[in-house]
Amino acid sequence: MESTIGSLAASPPARVTLSVAGNGATAGHWRAVTTPEVVQVQFAIDDSTEADAIITSLLDRHLVACAQRLGPMMSRYWWEGRQESAEEWLVIAKTQASRAAEVREAIVAAHPYDVPEVLVLPVIEGHEAYLAWVAAQT
Repeated sequence: MESTIGSLAASPPARVTLSVAGNGATAGHWRAVTTPEVVQVQFAIDDSTEADAIITSLLDRHLVACAQRLGPMMSRYWWEGRQESAEEWLVIAKTQASRAAEVREAIVAAHPYDVPEVLVLPVIEGHEAYLAWVAAQT
């Protein structure tokens, strides 16, 4: 397995046609990338109304192509020396890698937490048309 992973990581971006059930039907075009062009930016927040306001601001400014709000969920964490828990929502937004810092800064500026969770995760593979759509929207 290690050699397979290593060889995939060293491969250049590729366009792959997938066959469905061996009948040759095209399922779509997928592209693996070595340098992420698209990223997911996620953050957790304890108020769904504030989450939606942040999402709307990001969309209005074309900083993200789309965002999903998931939850509620229960988060458990350390804060000021104690274990805490809170009901939160997780927001996952998609944007171009080149806009990630701007998106992160906009979220932090609007977020009510002292130390908000804002993570930028690379998209290493995706449906080619979707990746192009994200780039066109942002």
